Amino acid sequence: MSVKTADEAYEQIVKSLPPAERRRLAQRIVDDLPGPEPSEGAACEERNHWMPMAGIAPGLLGGEDAQEWVSRTRREADDLEL
Repeated sequence: MSVKTADEAYEQIVKSLPPAERRRLAQRIVDDLPGPEPSEGAACEERNHWMPMAGIAPGLLGGEDAQEWVSRTRREADDLEL
């Protein structure tokens, strides 16, 4: 049996294992991966993902407060439905 991709390995080997063994295998794979712990990396990645967007659309609301804009837009939508 020759396995060349993760999908082939899953279908030919992993899928037939009992759930407890599949969890154990998944944990061993995660433990074997290099790099930061998933919780550390995910938080850092998410925080950094938004950084380039800071200040990207200043004045988009023409100086209007965001909450005022949301309230006004909802009122206008409600008026259209009547």
